[in-house]
Amino acid sequence: MKRPIGLMALAVAALAGIWLWLAPAPLGELRAVARDGASFLLEDGSTYVVWGRVSRIELRAAGERSQYWIYLDSVTIQWPAACQAAELSQGLICKTGDQERPRLGSRILVSGRFAYFSTATNPGEFDLARYYHILGIGGSLEKSEILQEQEPYSKVREGLFCLRSFWKKRLYECFPEKEASVLCTMLLGDKTSLDAEIKDLYQRNGIVHILSISGLHITIIGMGIYRLLRRLNCPVPMAALTGAAVLLAYGIMTGMGVSACRAIGMYLIRMLGELVGRTYDMLTALGVMGILMLIRQPGYLCSSGFLLSFGSIGGVGILLPAMLPENRGGTDGGIHFGRKCWEALAPGLAITLFTLPIHLCFYYEIPVYSVFLNLLVLPAMGLVMGLGLAVMLVPGLGFLAMADSLILQGYEWLCRWFDKLPGHTWTPGCPAPWQVVVYYLLILAFLWRRKGASKRRMFGKARPVLLVLAVWVIGIRLHFGLEVTFLDVGQGDGIFLRTDGGEIYFFDGGSSSEKSVGTYTILPFLKYQGVARIDAAFISHPDLDHMSGMLELLENGAEEGIFIDKIILPDIGEEKREEDFESILQALRVSAQEPPISVYYLARGVCWQSGETRFTCLHPPAGCELEDKNAYSQCFLVQNRGFSMLLTGDVEQEGEVALFQELSLRGEGPITLLKVAHHGSRNSTSEEILKLLQPRIAVISYGEGNSYGHPHQELWERLEQIGCRIYATPRTGALSLFVGKHRFRLKPYL
Repeated sequence: MKRPIGLMALAVAALAGIWLWLAPAPLGELRAVARDGASFLLEDGSTYVVWGRVSRIELRAAGERSQYWIYLDSVTIQWPAACQAAELSQGLICKTGDQERPRLGSRILVSGRFAYFSTATNPGEFDLARYYHILGIGGSLEKSEILQEQEPYSKVREGLFCLRSFWKKRLYECFPEKEASVLCTMLLGDKTSLDAEIKDLYQRNGIVHILSISGLHITIIGMGIYRLLRRLNCPVPMAALTGAAVLLAYGIMTGMGVSACRAIGMYLIRMLGELVGRTYDMLTALGVMGILMLIRQPGYLCSSGFLLSFGSIGGVGILLPAMLPENRGGTDGGIHFGRKCWEALAPGLAITLFTLPIHLCFYYEIPVYSVFLNLLVLPAMGLVMGLGLAVMLVPGLGFLAMADSLILQGYEWLCRWFDKLPGHTWTPGCPAPWQVVVYYLLILAFLWRRKGASKRRMFGKARPVLLVLAVWVIGIRLHFGLEVTFLDVGQGDGIFLRTDGGEIYFFDGGSSSEKSVGTYTILPFLKYQGVARIDAAFISHPDLDHMSGMLELLENGAEEGIFIDKIILPDIGEEKREEDFESILQALRVSAQEPPISVYYLARGVCWQSGETRFTCLHPPAGCELEDKNAYSQCFLVQNRGFSMLLTGDVEQEGEVALFQELSLRGEGPITLLKVAHHGSRNSTSEEILKLLQPRIAVISYGEGNSYGHPHQELWERLEQIGCRIYATPRTGALSLFVGKHRFRLKPYL
């Protein structure tokens, strides 16, 4: 059997997947267990005093000041109720002020206010709690204070930390700030000061991997030291052990991330082969590291860094050999040139194809031209790192920083140029599990050949079609019927709607409790859904809790590959339009989107249809002159076969009276679903309108613990009295609704 360790690695991955499925991580819970087996959960917002060992330290910017993030493991906490110490199941991050930092490896006594990490409540949203759970961190101590420090500490790790800080300082002295932040990330694994714009630019263009400590570092540092010592006639054992020791120290200094751990582990296996005289096999080494890392932490199977790191090497070792044609002799210059071009493109294409489902499962999009951009960027990476290391390590070579800065500025220019190319980003969204399975089955079919068949047969005319078919399968999105999602945006509203006719609408989209809700909630959700264009965005009224996210999309959406065709505003008096919607109209004027976004004003009585879905604007009347912004909120009746839904914005008082009259005149009711107005305010959704509509389901969007007291108890009681099922976004997270021909179903995210 060829490569039995590879099969063992697949078996371990399968077992890890089963373990995670049967025993999912209890996110948002951190348990302390005493020696007698008794346990308790830590409470969010409570103050605790803990002992822990310092395993890692980061200096981060916190506004105008700096803040140390101190990572603790082997944490114990004093259990006041039982007067005994209890051990935490995971580590903690202590966020201290500018006081003197502790030494790595020492044990410290810390006091602080405990906080859980935020969990994702919407599809596509980044799950901070899951990310830190994989790292073995269960929460943080905010505004913590170090009360005591105990020796001994780790002199090696402390020395490496000081060395890293010294080299970071030197890079900032020799390079411009932006380029220094890139090199600190690239050479020292310090991402805390990485320029946010550069990170986003590299991410959008598919070259963010050059910032990770990975195989290239191992080639330059580990193999560089080994080969240098061998040229100096150093014995193999001494050269291998020296290279391994330096590389391990480098890995510890840079934080030993997932890709660094994989790369360093594979290097050590290679050096072990050199010592015992065995041939190195890349895929076997990859399998060994996969087994070791998954046994230590099965949660890595849910980590994009782990999957992409291993998937990239898998693409080179498994898919690339099948994509390269048999090397036959020949004198035809055109064929020779074509083969050379293909051999240059094939590695990047193999990695992209092998990791495509992983990219889409975590990021929902892929830069189309990344293979070509990497072809331009990667050849110079050795020079970039070599010059950076020379400037960092050798005094007097600071003049080399200019050449290195020019190359990095060239990378930035290339990314911005590729950004402008048509069709820059493909956003098919998050694939379903069956699509991932079918995709890799088609890849296996491409790799398979019968025993005795020639390699050339692998490149028969039909075989590349399997790769095209695989990409098509992973990219298709099947939608049947009407889809509606009420996003959890905190204190605000955000409603996504996809009609059975295929049109995309977004109603409102803002929050007064969540910062950058457009960037961190709405944009990821749209990409998760595979949406690159919104046919119409409706702003019910100009309060920020209904449009702050839309303002972000108007500013940055086109850059992120999300385009809006039309903005629909309520038809109010012309003078009031300019005054109340000034921020929206100004954002439209400065928007860089091409073609420009159209603006329409919608009044009561306007109807339109998309597929089987019919929309009717019920409020406000044309030229509405109501002074209260909430009162003139847009209200829509959405009907699809036997299903009906009323969207109400923040309508209340005079506006709700006008809405009630319009509904009565039309004879509307009962309805299936009511989006409760004004986040559950007592002054909206009156008893009269509830008796008229008799909704079966009520959805309330509000922020937990908001200062307005929403939803008010009086409103909640009115809803209960008519017997409707109540869904609240802080409890359900995003609430998705799917309407088919004969029935509908609700799916809470949490």
